[in-house]
Amino acid sequence: MKSSPILDITLRWLVVLLGIVSFFLLLRGHDEPGGGFSGGLLAASAIIITTIAYGADAGRKLLHFQPLSYIAVGLILSVLAGLFQWDAVFMSSIWVELSLGFTIIKLGTPLLFDLGVYIVVLGVVSSFVLEIESIVKIKKEGL
Repeated sequence: MKSSPILDITLRWLVVLLGIVSFFLLLRGHDEPGGGFSGGLLAASAIIITTIAYGADAGRKLLHFQPLSYIAVGLILSVLAGLFQWDAVFMSSIWVELSLGFTIIKLGTPLLFDLGVYIVVLGVVSSFVLEIESIVKIKKEGL
């Protein structure tokens, strides 16, 4: 399929914009609405749009790894966030404050958990979309 320059440029900018906004949603999730699930869905929408425009191979190339690898890494990160503090209750929060001079950044295990959820959602949704696209491609070719 031949693509147009307008589609190429628009899609390139849209994928970058979706990535930035999804990362923003991930970071603000433990204080305000957002978090790993909504950020992961937004990141997966970049894969969905690329797959619709250029096919499953382009979507897989944008992911760099297999979707099941994302699911495994995300689950490991989420479980690690819960096991971080051995002597306390499972999934209790640990916070570290980093001073950058002009601001203080609070990092904690809820962010690690949200990151795990983000990666799992990205992997699951991408896996579904790429499989559906592959099935549609096979049906179109008549195999």
